[in-house]
Amino acid sequence: MNPSRASIFDAIERLRGLEGSPSMFQRLAEAYAQRMFPQRFPTLEPRGMNPQGIAVKGWPDAYAIRPDGRIEVMEATMAQRWTRHVGEDLDHLRRVEPGRIAGILFVIWAPAPEPEEESRWRQKVADLGVPAEGVTFVFQKRLARDLCQPRFAAVWSEMLCLPCTCYPFQRIREGEGLFGKEGRVEVFAPTLREYEADAVHRPALLTAVGECLERQGWAWVRGRGATGKTGLAARLALDHERRGGPAYYLDLAASDTEGRVDATDLFEVVSTRADADVLFVVDNVHLASELASALYRHWCEAGQGSRWLMLGRLQELGTHPRGVARPLEELQPSALELENTAEDLLGVYERLVRRHASSAGNPPREVLGRWKEIFAADLIAFSAAVIRRLADLARGRWTLEAADARAYVRDEYLGGSEEERQNLLRLAAMTSIEATTPEEALEVRALEGPLQRGYVLRSEHGRERYRRYRLVHPGLGELFLSSTTPLVDQLHLLTVVASRSPVVAGWIAKIAKRLEELGRVRDAAEGSPRGGRGARGNVCTADSYWLESRRQLFSAPGSPRRADGP
Repeated sequence: MNPSRASIFDAIERLRGLEGSPSMFQRLAEAYAQRMFPQRFPTLEPRGMNPQGIAVKGWPDAYAIRPDGRIEVMEATMAQRWTRHVGEDLDHLRRVEPGRIAGILFVIWAPAPEPEEESRWRQKVADLGVPAEGVTFVFQKRLARDLCQPRFAAVWSEMLCLPCTCYPFQRIREGEGLFGKEGRVEVFAPTLREYEADAVHRPALLTAVGECLERQGWAWVRGRGATGKTGLAARLALDHERRGGPAYYLDLAASDTEGRVDATDLFEVVSTRADADVLFVVDNVHLASELASALYRHWCEAGQGSRWLMLGRLQELGTHPRGVARPLEELQPSALELENTAEDLLGVYERLVRRHASSAGNPPREVLGRWKEIFAADLIAFSAAVIRRLADLARGRWTLEAADARAYVRDEYLGGSEEERQNLLRLAAMTSIEATTPEEALEVRALEGPLQRGYVLRSEHGRERYRRYRLVHPGLGELFLSSTTPLVDQLHLLTVVASRSPVVAGWIAKIAKRLEELGRVRDAAEGSPRGGRGARGNVCTADSYWLESRRQLFSAPGSPRRADGP
């Protein structure tokens, strides 16, 4: 729910009694200037604040230089006797070369004067050579009203400390499972700090996605698992927030398998948070295509100039049995496909080498070509193989194989206690079909280690805080399953989970029924030069797996049967 004008007004009033209130209000005014007047203040250089964020004497408080060399000035004050502050600003203006100031914005936390008095002050500024159309006064009521706009979501929580939620969406920096855990080098995903330091490779498709968002307002990125779709979205969303606009993230994987998200809540977030400066990111649309389609249509009506980015796995939908159009089908011709290149592998390699402080240099081009043949779209398996072979790579031994990834996983992830290993394999079986695992299906005592290490995520739902778990990425689950010796039966693991938590059988049956209808999923390694089991080692094809799982899961002990079951 968005904060009211009254709550924003009260929050700014509370700043008065705090130590350092002039500095806090200046930062607030700077954020307001950039978001409310982006053409005038695309960037701001503060003069009235030192590097420690403490207000100091200096004029102007902040400024921006226009392309023509003229200056846009921003002045902020909480003084009730604001005329004294503005009078001092006029003294400074008299010492500036005429024509140098393109405009001036006064952000004043005081009641607005009578229109005639404001007009007299506006004229005084214009008489000193500032264009009249560039003189703007913003007083209390207007400031509080303007700050109600969704573009100021970061101001609500970070500067005014107002309780506000965008659930079921999340702010991009708070997205569960989006970033690797700091200090855990075995978790392959880039950390938030690595993104902020621009240490994460920018795929070539990133530019095309940005252009698509600007041109038509929306974009849909499709690709195989572990190609970096979510990483691309995180990179783009963080860049968006760096420019000042809020970015919101929604993962439909959880909402579809858990049924915990009310579509009404989603529509309300889009309706109340949409703004020209806002970006919405909706991940895993292939798992809830009907909901994704309804959300997209709602955004088309209520988007208010915001941007809409969808992510999903590449699928061959085939013809609908009833001959009707499928959800999102009309958007497919404009969807962008993410395919990893040798440059993408090099980017991942360079980041991992930096993270591990390795002395390994960059591989020759022909080596990158061989790596691409082996690992193709699978950045998870490639990352595991690189870390496994860092010592050899530092000596110029460039051989990487799919077996290296599996060996690394056996040593680093599956080498703990038997209870922990069984937990990880059950999670892997469930995560590989992009479903979460209820706590009763796991050995609770053995969960703490993987949770602390960052490759298992826990979420709590409902009033009773019902707990569910998943691996940080579906690709990690598939890699776990292919790394056991002897190979585990994924179907057996799912049956075990279903026997301990009957509701799981309902989830899997639902997914199986959908995939039977859709036809073959094109997310297996079709035509890959890897051959055989590939870098992850696919246990079985989509068709045979889902047909067989539907047969066996309903015969598992404790599993509920349905009237339309086999």
